[in-house]
Parts: sequence; C-alpha cells; structure tokens
Amino acid sequence: DAVDRILKPLGLPRKFILVPCSNIKNAVAVTPADGIRYIVYDNNFMESIDKSSTKEWGSISILAHEIGHHLCGHTLTHTANIEEQHKKELEADEFSGFVMFKLGATIDQATEAIRLIASDNDDAYSTHPRLSKRLLAIKNGYNNAKAQEPVSDIDYAPSAEKYFNDGIEFYKANMFEEARNSASTAINLMPNYTDAYKLRGAANNQLKDFSGAIADYDLAIQMNPTSTTYYNRGIAYRNLHDYPSACLDFSNSCSLGYSKGCEMARDSCD
Repeated sequence: DAVDRILKPLGLPRKFILVPCSNIKNAVAVTPADGIRYIVYDNNFMESIDKSSTKEWGSISILAHEIGHHLCGHTLTHTANIEEQHKKELEADEFSGFVMFKLGATIDQATEAIRLIASDNDDAYSTHPRLSKRLLAIKNGYNNAKAQEPVSDIDYAPSAEKYFNDGIEFYKANMFEEARNSASTAINLMPNYTDAYKLRGAANNQLKDFSGAIADYDLAIQMNPTSTTYYNRGIAYRNLHDYPSACLDFSNSCSLGYSKGCEMARDSCD
C-alpha cells in the first residue's frame, strides 16, 4: 500500500517486488542478475520506525528512499568508492523528500526516519553519508517539489488524505467512533481508498462491530490483499467465533510473511 501511495503522484506503475526478510534491521533495494527489482525489508524494523514517527511517515520515507535507488539506476551498478556510494544515498534521500511533499508530509515528518537511523559521526569510511548531509538532501527534494506547486491552483478543500490522517490520529487517541467517521468520509471522497477501509475496519474491531470490520477488510483485500489485512480480518472472525474463517485468514497472513499471522495460525488451526 505504501509503495502504491509513493508512486501514485508520479504516475508510475509498481515495478518492484517487496520481500520481507527478518533480522536485517533495514530496507534495501536490490537488482540481481535476473534484472528483477526487489525491495527487501525487515518488518520489525519498519514497525519500530513507525512507532517512533508520525502517521507511518517513517516507513513511507524509507520505502521512498529505496524506490529512489531503483528509479535512479543505483542498483544496476556497484562500486566500492565511498564518494560514489554517498552520492547514490543522497540522490535517494532527495527523491524521498520530493515524494514526501507530494504525499502531504511536513518537512519534519519527511526527516523523522533519517533522524532515527543516521548520526553525524565522521562518514569518511562509511557507506552512508552523515546525518547533516542527508537532512539537506531530503530538504532539497522537499523544496523542489514544493516549488512546483502552482499556488493559484491549490485546492484548499479537505482531501480524502486529510480525513484519513485525522482518522489515524483519532485511532491513536482511542477515539474509535471519530476514527470510523473520518475513515468513512475519506472513503466517500475516494471510494477506492484501501487504507481508509483498513482504518475503518480497525475502528469497527475496537467498537466490537466485527461484522462491519469484516465487510471493510473484505473490500480492502479485494483491492490489495496484504498480510496485516488478512490478520486483522482473522481477529474479527475469531471474535465472532468463526474459527475456520479465522484460521484461513491467519494462514494467508502467515504465507505473506507476517510473523503474528503465523503465531495465530498455530494457535487457531490446531
């Protein structure tokens, strides 16, 4: 879902395969000899970034950085030259900043993740440049995108994205009725807004409207099946004591690489 959000304002189709890989504590863009473009990521690492950032902007900025590597052709050639490695990282950072503005993030949200994972230590022998250089690259990309906006054409009406983001904040504050209402408004404005269906499903789960949650997750899965959506629908089925359906969803979640889905499948499918 995050990759689709990143590519949408650029008008590009998704040409990447995402591969979960435990214990690498990172996300990496890779193009092996077969020419297929992969983004390998540690789900626990991405979740830890999101817990320390706002509205999941942290993981989105990291994915944007890795997509930037692919779009810039960085993964097609390899070099041991530190200066060249730094140049590639800064170009990917600039792309990330550009995308973050397009998605509606503030400059602080665009730089949250890099502040968590980078330092200003001497980078003379490091494959990655120091924090201050990376912050400047992100800000350059952000400001380049901002400069492209025709101020006279800006639509100041609340967008689906705004209602969705408001819903996320309501959900984090345990205001589940408000979160559900905000997600519903976002869906009315953008009927194919997958994330909004998932948010409303999560709010319905918290409000014990498990049938409503399942209906929302059904639509989200039809548009874009993900491991966490199967997992959350499985929770709703379990709460309705529909254990065969819950077992199937947890198994599907597990097959897509979600460790919690595997744990629940072991517990629910015996």
